[in-house]
Amino acid sequence: MIKRVDAYAALVGAVLIAGWMAYYSGVKEAAPATDFFVVNTLSIPDFVEGTDPVMVYDRTIKKDFLGTFMVEIRATTATANYTVCSNSGSRSYTVGKKLPETITLKWFVDRDCGLLAGQYVAETTWKIEAQGYPMKEYSAVSNVFRVIPKGGQLYIKPEQVEQLKKSQEIFDDPIPIIPQ
Repeated sequence: MIKRVDAYAALVGAVLIAGWMAYYSGVKEAAPATDFFVVNTLSIPDFVEGTDPVMVYDRTIKKDFLGTFMVEIRATTATANYTVCSNSGSRSYTVGKKLPETITLKWFVDRDCGLLAGQYVAETTWKIEAQGYPMKEYSAVSNVFRVIPKGGQLYIKPEQVEQLKKSQEIFDDPIPIIPQ
């Protein structure tokens, strides 16, 4: 009788352990990438060709992991969207790791892209490999930014604003046509 009770206890224990392991692995499988890493801001300003813009990038590392990043800079036009520069690399991401005080596009991509005048967007994907978890992916896309040709201007000058106002006044106050 005692052997039978011991066998049942062992069987119940094995079933409970197997159930707990299945539950625990399912929890890890279901854990989103945002449990490890979140990009709070990824913004690249318009800049003049040949310069390296200071960008706004902020992220939060919530759990330590080994990660592989893949950055693509894509040209965007009305008819096409294609990669003009890309890079990838691996590094350790640890909770509390600080970013540099100044972040440039060259630092972010980890290479000089030499972007020509045009309109672009940056898309970055991180592959997150944390011990005991299946691989996760996290992606972030920047704003659309422009590279202005050398000698071009980023913003409208005050005198150009006045010219636009005068042009708008002409459209707002058309010359009346008097029938004859």
